[in-house]
Amino acid sequence: MQDIPLQVLPYSVQPDGENFIIGSARSGKFLSVPADVVAILEAFKAGSSPAQVHQDYLRRDGEAPDLDDLIQVLSSHGILSTAATPLPESPLPRGHFDWITPAMGRVLWNRYTLAVMAAIVLAAVVTLWRDPVLLPGWRALYFPRDTAIQLLGLMLLGMASTFVHEMAHLTAARAAGVSCRFSIGNQLWFVVWYTDMSGIWALPRRRRYLPILAGPLIDLVSIALLVLVLAADRQQGWGFAPYTVSLLSALLFVNLLRIVWQCYFFIRTDFYYALSNLFGCKRLLQDTEDWLRNRWARLRGRVEAIDQSGLPAHERRMIPAYAAIWLGGRGIAFSLLLFVQLPLFVSYLFLLWESITAPASAQPVPVTTWLAGLLFSTLLIAGLAMWARQLWPRKGKIDA
Repeated sequence: MQDIPLQVLPYSVQPDGENFIIGSARSGKFLSVPADVVAILEAFKAGSSPAQVHQDYLRRDGEAPDLDDLIQVLSSHGILSTAATPLPESPLPRGHFDWITPAMGRVLWNRYTLAVMAAIVLAAVVTLWRDPVLLPGWRALYFPRDTAIQLLGLMLLGMASTFVHEMAHLTAARAAGVSCRFSIGNQLWFVVWYTDMSGIWALPRRRRYLPILAGPLIDLVSIALLVLVLAADRQQGWGFAPYTVSLLSALLFVNLLRIVWQCYFFIRTDFYYALSNLFGCKRLLQDTEDWLRNRWARLRGRVEAIDQSGLPAHERRMIPAYAAIWLGGRGIAFSLLLFVQLPLFVSYLFLLWESITAPASAQPVPVTTWLAGLLFSTLLIAGLAMWARQLWPRKGKIDA
């Protein structure tokens, strides 16, 4: 074993069931490790060399861990610096909206604002109990008049509310002192905004819930405000135009669907992360997919490709039940793709072809119809492309 000089960089340690989560807020990378790794890091921090730690383990236990591999992993996660892996010369990229300080975040997220949010939601629940007609059904998305312009307006409002949802995550994380970055990705073939909050793993487990659930909480408040506004127009005669009422009802239904989306535990939704945090299973989805691959290999008479002997006992017990959710959820999602999304996409293609081949005297397709179809088709094609790219396995992929 090569005895190389080590520098222990600032890192965090948080208990996580039988293991510990260690990581660097600077790099935004975190690992779930057993207690022995934390003890080895403490020894390095106290000035012990790898050779000294190796000898200590041999004297005490009669065997020693593979320190070379451990040092390499910890170095790649920004916890150790060695001569082979020096510190980067330039600072790592800053988070988005870092001008929002923790103090500013706590103005938005504190016990008083949470109490106000709870009061708004409670008022909406009482209003719906007294006047349940306000709760829209799927027909809220049916626009018999000005169809294209209302669909386009709904899509744009939906994107704006998604941005508000992600800003809720970001500001709640900033209130806890964690930097975040916005990005665009995909869940299956759905294009989604998401907020990279890897730094929350440096927080104690109970302090992670607010950043994780801030987005759905803001969605609930938005739903409640829309209910109260529609109730006021209905009961107090605010005089909203039918077009406005129709659009607000549709936006209310879309926000309700967003809450339902969070219940899709078979993908990485906010509720999935909250449950993973509750049960201490940070890699539950990834480990379940590996477990299913192993079962498929066993059914075909092949050797299991992924060694899962090191999984914690509590996570090993959860995987079979979660695998049923994973399989059922994906079955429903594929059904929606085959029987709803793709047929709608094909219908827009036929509309495009008809408009191109129509005689000059025919009535032209409205611009708003083109824009609505283009936006929907672009999002679907982009989502399918990103999903197809993920089907090829990549080494070192982790469930973050």
